[in-house]
Amino acid sequence: MLQNTKTSWGSVSKSLHWVMLLLIIVEVASGFLMSATYGFALKYPDVNSFHDVIAQIHHTNGFFLLLLVVFRLVWRFKGVVPQLPSGFSRFKQVTAKFTHGLLYALLLLVPLSGWAALSVLADSAEYGITHIWFFASDGIIPQILPNQDINSLFGYSFFGKTHRYLLVAGGVIVAIHVLASLWHHLVRKDQILLRMWPGGR
Repeated sequence: MLQNTKTSWGSVSKSLHWVMLLLIIVEVASGFLMSATYGFALKYPDVNSFHDVIAQIHHTNGFFLLLLVVFRLVWRFKGVVPQLPSGFSRFKQVTAKFTHGLLYALLLLVPLSGWAALSVLADSAEYGITHIWFFASDGIIPQILPNQDINSLFGYSFFGKTHRYLLVAGGVIVAIHVLASLWHHLVRKDQILLRMWPGGR
């Protein structure tokens, strides 16, 4: 069943959900590793090669996540969205919809802020050459903002910090999402988790 129904998510929505989860795990891990090797990469050529590979993974993965979340939103709005189980209070309904909306917003804003941070960071002796990788190619993905001074109002400092703060916010929302799903499954024993689980109904 490709399409969603009023009681369950279809295979397309399920596939997008779990593939994006795997990509997010790779994205977070590669992002932390890329950040940890950045300073060393400016000093040591061997580390620089490793850093570039990690950056290629992080950038490429980020662009795929951005495309997938856009496709997922289009798929969600053009089809049926499963209804919440009966017995949900108005407060719980609003909270669930707000949390999902915030999660989608962060899934858009985190990669966009990272793209913007790279776009405004000009090449310099202090920070090296700025790349926007797509697989092993640099230059395929365009800059979305012109190069600016690093300390300008909308320079790298702003977008770099925004990217990190949004990542933290996303981690909090994902944790709430996971805990709520487990609570529904283990405590309420309803079908919230199972209807998104691969093979579940």
